[in-house]
Amino acid sequence: MQNTYYIIARTDKADLSVNDNFNALKIEGLTQEIDFTFRKEKNDLPVRKSFLVVENKLSIEKLDSNLTPSLFNYLCEVINMYKAMMWTSSIKAQINGMLLDEEFLKANVLHFNQ
Repeated sequence: MQNTYYIIARTDKADLSVNDNFNALKIEGLTQEIDFTFRKEKNDLPVRKSFLVVENKLSIEKLDSNLTPSLFNYLCEVINMYKAMMWTSSIKAQINGMLLDEEFLKANVLHFNQ
């Protein structure tokens, strides 16, 4: 069983300002495309397997930057936090996938009829 959702967000211009008087970034032609696919496996186990696959595409036509070193460092930290969250999330998904393996469940957990 599978549901897919496709979201596109577009804007002609976007600005990042600091303290309302400093144009740090000017972006033109920003497009973000997000594809969510939610999958559920049908099985006879009491535990259901489900997966969420997210694909994200970001495109920018023009980018003008006037960043100070401290603001650039801040943006890098935000990007690094995002990457760390994605890495943690993928590790959790791998562990959950191992724990929800049908053979693992049959061998170690599902002893209801004994």
